[in-house]
Amino acid sequence: MAGKGNRLKDQQKEVEEIEEKEVEAKAEKKKPQRQKATEKKKGNRFITFLKDERTHKITGLVLIVCSVFLLIAFISYFFTWKNDQSYVIGSWFDLMRYSDYRVENWLGKTGAIAAHQFMHQWFGISSFAIVLLTFLSGFLILFKVALLPLGKTFRYALFSLLYISPVLSFLFQKKSELLFMGGGLGFEINKWLMLSLGTAGTGILLAFLGLAFAVVVFNIEFKLPQRMQRPVENAEEDFAGAVIGNKIKDDESSLSPEIDLPLEVPDIHVHRDEIIPLQPPPLSAEDVVELIPEFKLPVPEVKKELTMDITMDELEM
Repeated sequence: MAGKGNRLKDQQKEVEEIEEKEVEAKAEKKKPQRQKATEKKKGNRFITFLKDERTHKITGLVLIVCSVFLLIAFISYFFTWKNDQSYVIGSWFDLMRYSDYRVENWLGKTGAIAAHQFMHQWFGISSFAIVLLTFLSGFLILFKVALLPLGKTFRYALFSLLYISPVLSFLFQKKSELLFMGGGLGFEINKWLMLSLGTAGTGILLAFLGLAFAVVVFNIEFKLPQRMQRPVENAEEDFAGAVIGNKIKDDESSLSPEIDLPLEVPDIHVHRDEIIPLQPPPLSAEDVVELIPEFKLPVPEVKKELTMDITMDELEM
């Protein structure tokens, strides 16, 4: 009997263990579902945050303000970089912490650091492309209006960042005061090209890349200079036109009104004293106007003369 009781107890323990394992398995199955539910809620909150109109407005305002900030800092860098460079080259933390360090940038220490990083360390003067992209993006997000096609502008800005920087570094490599125009990126690219291709090869490569870009974007045409000579065919046509014009003028002059004057041939056997001299018929003012169209004589008005019958006796009186 004792053995049967022990067996029953063992069976009950096994059943309890099996039930506990099933409960734990069910609990483990429920945990990932709860975790997935919480992750979905978090993901939905993040998506709703991004889709919120207030988030769009704040993002657009931040981008526009950043673009204006960078624009002022970059313009100020042209006038204040000589004085501020000694401060921004060192530790930025010390620059911001110590009040004895005073910079001349129009936007203070933050503007001096930003301008030094973009203009001197990175892209040089082509950093203004970043200002343009930032402003266009913020304006598009805030007002839902695209001032310029953003995709095309982004491609042009990317090309300017990678092309204008080495070009300016190549042009101003012997002028230390203007070397910042190409930035640190342009300086390193130009240095590598000079070591690889030399001065002439670098200039040819940069010129080729600029022309290739102009052809792709603007489809420019290449034409040789033409000589300032008129072709033979045009000269023959002009000569023919001049001849035809002269003929037309002759025909018009032949159509001008003429007055036929009668000619009387004197008899040979007539004495010279008996010969009557030839006289043309009198011409009126209208005939003169017809003969000379450009010159018009004023036709005198015929005034009526008052006739008075006065006798000689009355005159004597």
